[in-house]
Amino acid sequence: MNVVICLTILCGTYVSAGIVTVQQPKQLTGLWNTLDKQQPILAAHRGEKVLMPEHTVGSYEFAAIEGADYVEPDLVLTQDGHLVCFHDLSLRSGTNVADLPQFADKIGNLTIQIGGGFNQTINNDWFIHNFTLAELKQLRVKQLVRGIRPQYFNTLFEIPTFSEYLNVIHKMSYLQNKSVGVIPELKDPAFHNGLWPGSYYMENLLLNTLRDYGHPIRQGDVPKCNYTNNGNVFDITCGHVIIQSFEMDCIKYLHQSLGDGSPIDLLKLVSIQNYEELTYDGLKEVAGVAQHIHIGKEYLYTGIEVALQSYNYDQERIASLGGFVPPEDIVKECHALNLKVGIYTIVDSHERSNRGCAIQCEPDDKEKELFYYFEMGVDGFFVENVPEAVIIRMKFDHQLQIEALTSSGSRLIGFGGFVIVFMNFIRMLMLH
Repeated sequence: MNVVICLTILCGTYVSAGIVTVQQPKQLTGLWNTLDKQQPILAAHRGEKVLMPEHTVGSYEFAAIEGADYVEPDLVLTQDGHLVCFHDLSLRSGTNVADLPQFADKIGNLTIQIGGGFNQTINNDWFIHNFTLAELKQLRVKQLVRGIRPQYFNTLFEIPTFSEYLNVIHKMSYLQNKSVGVIPELKDPAFHNGLWPGSYYMENLLLNTLRDYGHPIRQGDVPKCNYTNNGNVFDITCGHVIIQSFEMDCIKYLHQSLGDGSPIDLLKLVSIQNYEELTYDGLKEVAGVAQHIHIGKEYLYTGIEVALQSYNYDQERIASLGGFVPPEDIVKECHALNLKVGIYTIVDSHERSNRGCAIQCEPDDKEKELFYYFEMGVDGFFVENVPEAVIIRMKFDHQLQIEALTSSGSRLIGFGGFVIVFMNFIRMLMLH
């Protein structure tokens, strides 16, 4: 009798008031609302930028160790044509360039077009495209003074090249026996390409660098990623690559260059400068050239129209494109187009979220914020303080599994269910 009861418990029965009832196995759903029904990806925004200065080898290593699915480098071009990892075109706020007298004569002003009829002007600053790689290597990256960000590492790190970033990713993939995703953003490619002869210099340099490091570019390419340490070469599984840009011309060129069946995904970033892409026809255009669209998180909360209230945008043009998709429908519409949706940026819980501030700021609550977008079905997130986001994602996934167990009719739910079964099991032994 005791053996029979033990077997029935292990096989998925439950015991209540001394009665053994056999349950039929049921399929547990526990699925996310994402396009592929899997948990969404977490991309480390500029590496682990809370604990380390952003876009440094330290921030990239930390992000991989903390469990980021992808680690993001922003890419800009030096005067001599090297891809380096830095978010801005200018250097003042993120480096010690102002403290180095040898570069005093490089200070200047810059105005560039950033899309949608918008211009950006930067005055009294130093610009990466005026520095050679050797000159940039004399600078040190500084941590912003914000939240809990430590200030101990401001003299340690150079601006890394894209090649150095890939070396870090390959190293961490080898050491952790787990591939780490590569998700570079090409910053202002039209501006950078205008400084170089030929067409699409920046995009081609990115693809060539990826290929040189063993990443498959086009359909049929054989992955050849490896990690070299002390002269020893170790084969690794190449991390998946997603290339992102705010500029549609860049994405269209990459789509054409990579061809059908490429192992590389493309991601179209959307901000207020390219607001037309959040219309019904705009989403269809993005879906024709990219697998992902990433949107400022506020546009999935308050909507793009609220953000555009102070702009004189062409409302007739928007109407001709089908009108703006309401924020609560964007994910559904994108998924219908087989387009994955992501948002930027989920910040460290010690810093202001600014969610809802276009109308009225919501109280800062990182878990509540992430849960809102999880329930909506968002497929990917750029996050800061990676461990916080990983834990919150685990918590939401745990709740999904609990709900699936509950809906299946099983009473073996978590530890509490186990206790109920065990106590009834002891009671039956005493009765018999």
